Order: sequence, then C-alpha cells, then structure tokens
Amino acid sequence: MLLCCSKCKRAARRSTHTVLLAMSLIVAFLIASIFGAAAGESEESGALLELRAWLVSSDDYFAKSWSNASTPCAWPGIKCWPDGLVREIDLSSRNLSGKLPIPDIFSHFPQLEVLSIGDNALSGPFVLLSSSLPSSSLSLPLSLLKSFNLSGNSFTGPISSVVRPATMPKLQALDLSGNYFSGELPPDVSSMSNLSYVDLGGNLLSGHIPPQFGELSNLKYLTLAANQFTGSIPPELGQLANLEWLYLGYNSLTGSIPSALGSLATLKHLDLVHNNLTGAIPESLSLLVSLDTLFLYSNSLSGPIPPQLGQLSGLVSLDLSINALSGEIPAELGDLLGLELLNLFGNRLTGAIPSSLARLPRLRNLALWKNDLSGDIPAELGTYAPNLTTLDLSSNSFTGQIPPFLCMSSRTSQLRRLILFSNLLSGPIPDSIATNCLSLERIRLEDNLLSGSLPDTLTSMPRLTYLDISSNVLTGPLSFSVNSPLQVLFVRHNQLSGPIPETVGRATKLVRLDMSHNFLSGRIPKELQDMSSLSELDVSDNHLTGPIPSEISNCPRLVSLRLRGNHLSGHIPASLASVRLLGLLDISSNLLTGTIPPLLTAMPSLIFANFSDNRLTGPVPDTGVLSALSQSSFRGNAGLCGRKDLGLKPCWNFLLFHKLAMVLWITGVITVLVIFLLLCFARISYTKKKKVFTQKVADEAALL
Repeated sequence: MLLCCSKCKRAARRSTHTVLLAMSLIVAFLIASIFGAAAGESEESGALLELRAWLVSSDDYFAKSWSNASTPCAWPGIKCWPDGLVREIDLSSRNLSGKLPIPDIFSHFPQLEVLSIGDNALSGPFVLLSSSLPSSSLSLPLSLLKSFNLSGNSFTGPISSVVRPATMPKLQALDLSGNYFSGELPPDVSSMSNLSYVDLGGNLLSGHIPPQFGELSNLKYLTLAANQFTGSIPPELGQLANLEWLYLGYNSLTGSIPSALGSLATLKHLDLVHNNLTGAIPESLSLLVSLDTLFLYSNSLSGPIPPQLGQLSGLVSLDLSINALSGEIPAELGDLLGLELLNLFGNRLTGAIPSSLARLPRLRNLALWKNDLSGDIPAELGTYAPNLTTLDLSSNSFTGQIPPFLCMSSRTSQLRRLILFSNLLSGPIPDSIATNCLSLERIRLEDNLLSGSLPDTLTSMPRLTYLDISSNVLTGPLSFSVNSPLQVLFVRHNQLSGPIPETVGRATKLVRLDMSHNFLSGRIPKELQDMSSLSELDVSDNHLTGPIPSEISNCPRLVSLRLRGNHLSGHIPASLASVRLLGLLDISSNLLTGTIPPLLTAMPSLIFANFSDNRLTGPVPDTGVLSALSQSSFRGNAGLCGRKDLGLKPCWNFLLFHKLAMVLWITGVITVLVIFLLLCFARISYTKKKKVFTQKVADEAALL
C-alpha cells in the first residue's frame, strides 16, 4: 500500500511538472508571437513608409494618410490579417508617379497575398527580389502571393526580374500588361501551376512563346498580345482544357494555326490578329463549341473559309478580314443565328452573297468590301436584321439595284452606315432609303452606274452627315433643306442640271460641298454667305454664269474655293482678300475681266491660286504669295503684263497705252461737248435771227 502511494505521489509530481512546462511553453510562444507580430508590424510599417518616400501623388491625401500616427492596417490601400500583418497592398489607380525603391522592398511582407500597383504613372526598372533565394520556396518572402498586378505603368527591365516562378508558387493572377518589359519568358513558368489569369500584353517581350504554357492546367485567361514574339504558336496550348480566353494578336508569329487549338472546348475568345500566320483556317476550329469570338484578321491566311465554321452556334463575332482567303462565302455561315459581326473584307472572295446571310436576325455589322464578289445584292438584305447598323459592300463588282427594303425589318431603323461605292450598281436610288432609313449617318454610293433623279428628301434626312453620290449618271436638280445636319456633300461627275438653289444657304452645317463636273447653270447664289461652316466649295466644270458674288467672302472658314471651267464674268472681288483661312483659289477657265486685286498678295493663308485662261488685264502683283506662283497660274490672259520671269510683256507699254487712251477719251469727250455747245449756240442765234427776220417781213407786209 505504501509503495503504491509513493508511486502515485511521484506520478502526480511528474504530471504537475509536465503541465507547468507546457504552460511555460505556451506563455513563451504567446509572448514571442506578440513581440514577433509587433516586430513584424513595425518592420512592415517602416517598409511602407520607405515606399511612400519614393512615390509622388497628385494630391496630398496619400502622403498624409500613411503616417506613424496610425497602424498600417488603417492606411488606404492596405489590408491586414487578424494578427496585424499586411495581407494586401492595392495602390492601383492612385495617380502615382516616380520610381520604386530598392528591389527588396516587398520582401518585408511575409504574409502578402495581393500586390497591385497598376494604372499609375510609375516608371523605371522593376526588380521584384534581388537577394539570394532561400533553399525552401516556402520560406520565401512572397511565397503566399496570389495576385500580382503592375499593369498600366511604364516599368522597364527584363521580364525575368519580375516573373520568378520559384518565388511565387501560389500565384493565381499575373498582370504586367501595358509596360516596357523586355526579354524572353522563362520556360519554368510551368511550375506556377496555380495560374489562372496571365496578361503580359503591351510590352516588348520577344523570342518564342514557351510550349511549357501548355502545362498550366488551371489557366483560363492568356494574353500575350502586342509584343514582339516570333516563331509559331505552340500546339501545346491545345492542352489548356480550362482556357476561356486566348489573345496572341499584334506580334510577329509565323506558321499555321495549330489544329490542336480545336481541343479547347471551353474557349470563348480566340484572337490571333495582326501576325504573319499562313496556311488554311483549320477545320478543327469548328469544334470550339463555346466560342463566341473568332478574330483572325490581318494575317496571310489562304484557302477557302471552312463551311464547318457554321457549326459554331454560339458565335457572335467573326472577323477574317485582310487575309488572302479565296473561294465563295459559305452559305453555312447563315446558320450562325447569333452572329452580330461578320467582317470578311480585304480578301479574294468570289461569287455572290449567300441569301442565307440576309436572314441572320441579330446581324449588326456586315463588311464584305474589297473582294471580287459579284451578282446582285440579296433583295431581302435588311429585311430580317432589325439591328443592322453597318452595311459595307464597297469595292466589289456587284450589279443590279440597291435593295429597296434595307430598313423594312422594324419601325425604328438602326442602319447608320450604307457603303456601296465602287461597284456596278444601276437604277435609281430607292426613295425608301430617304423615307425609311432615317437613322443613316453616312451614305456612300459613288463610282457606280446609278441613274435617275435624286430623292427629294435625300439631303434632308435627320441624321445624315455624309453623302457621296459622285461619279454616277444622276440627273435633275439639287435641293437643300433647312437645318440639314449634312457636313459633307459630294455630287461631282454626274449629269445634274438647273441652277444652284438659293436654299443652299440653309445648309449651315456643310463643311465640304463638291458639285463639280455637272451641267449646273445660272449664277452662283449670294446666299452662300450664310454657310458659316463651309470649308471647301467646288463648282468647277459646270455652265455657271454671272459674277463671282462678293458675299462669298463672308464665309469665315473657307479654305478651298474652286470655280474653274465655267462662264463667270466680271471682276475678281477684292473682298476675297478678307477670307483669312483661304489657302486655295482656282478661278481659271472663265470670262473674268479687269485686274488681279493687289490685296490678294496680303492673304496670310493662300498657298495656291490659278487665274489662267480668262480675260484679265494689267500688272501681275510681284509681292506676297502671288510672287511664288508659276506661269501656269497666269497663262491665257493676253492683257496681263509685268513679271519677266513669267514671260509677260512689260507693263510700261500697257500703262502708256492706257494713259494715252485716257487722254484721247477725255479729249474726245471735251471736243464733243464743245461742238455740242457751239451747235447749240449757233442754233439759238439762228433761231433769234430768223425770228427777227420773220417779224421784219411781217411788219413790211403790214405797211403795204
């Protein structure tokens, strides 16, 4: 019994000793933790203050709010863990400038998860860590970093000084876009297995795209655009089973598009634009069942457009423009019922527009310009697409008429741009365009075979700012409407006739007006003076008569005035010298008389003037801008003199002749006046003498 009690007492003493030891260790740990956290917090606070010293903000809020008077956890852009250590540094979009301090500045934040200083004006080299690396990545200062954002600054230096895979094993989001980082990407990027977002676009990166990117199984977003990458697209990228966004545009990539990209079942956005890619578009891209955007424009792709692309039922935007694609447009593209944008311009496509494209219900933008397409434009185009905003079929060989139902799909038209120039279209301009397409802002129908008269309301459409119907066979008169929003009107090279209507002055927003090469007649209306926005006026090669209206000098913004090739007469208005912005004046090939106004020599903006082939007389001014004009600007005026460099006759003969003519004229007038007065005096004298003689004869007869 005593032995048992003795053992119990010893066990109790050991237990008590163990408890005391455990409590001592716990207390020591807590004390160490408290002092360690305090020391860590103090170290981080010092590092942040050092960081602040190198940053400059446009206002004082940032500088004043980071101070020793408060804990760093209360500072703007700083978030902490419960123990007070910094968890997040977010200084993005703070209007910061300057350069960062020593490379190890961020090594003082062992618990940092988020580092974001994007969208500022920071510059200079950026080195994440310069110290030697510890043996274990778990002890690295940034081993917990998950999000790293330096985008939208002007940082420089090699990419290897920023992207160090071994130092950031838990990194999930990396955004270094919009800087000046250079060099090649490290191949060990594959060790950053947690990456889901990578944006390195808009830098100076070079070399090949590492095939090791294909090992980043969690990657969803990859942008390497706007760099200097060369070589081919690694087929290993087809292994990224979770990839949703791939943007490799604006590089110098060569070779063909890997068929392996067709394995990216979750891919929504594929953009390979502005490279040097060649070969055919892989049919395997039709397997991208989640794709909504396919941009391959500005490459050297060749061959036909795969009809299988019509299987991409979720496709919203398809741009294959500016390549060397050939063959016909697949009718299967008409199966893309969700398609909103279809750009196929700048290729070598042939044949007609499939009627199936005219039935795409959500189509907003259809651009097929600069191909070798032919045939009629589908009559139903625009009938099924209520949201069609842009239709550009220019620079092809389309024939037939302009579809009359372009804006008949809804009560409210959405069509803003109708571009059909440089085709072989014929027939009249449909009245329905002027009455139904009231949303149109830009119409270009030049270089076709359109005929007939202009729709009465074409120039009065409520939103139309640009109208070019030049180089057709249009006839009839012109009309202008009150408060028309038109800024540009080109009707040159047609067969329009009749006078320029006085209502032209109502088009007060017109900036450029070209009515040249028609059959317009009558006078230039003085109402032009009301066109306060007019910058360019060209009525050359018509049948206009009468004088140049002096009121045209009231157009304060006039820069170019072309009146060549008409039957204008009278003198050159000296008031043209008051048009301070006038840089080009062409009044050649008319019937103008009189002298060249000397005031024109003082025009500050005049660069070129042409007075040739008129009936002008007198000396050619040899000062100012007119002294720099060549002979071609004055030829065809037999009465001009002076300027030996132009081969003109001396002006003294001219002056002598005119002085003599003036003397003779005055002498003649005086002589005629004297003779007239003498005749009058003789007649009066004769009348008086006759009256006296008659009276004398009468008196003598009375005496008899």
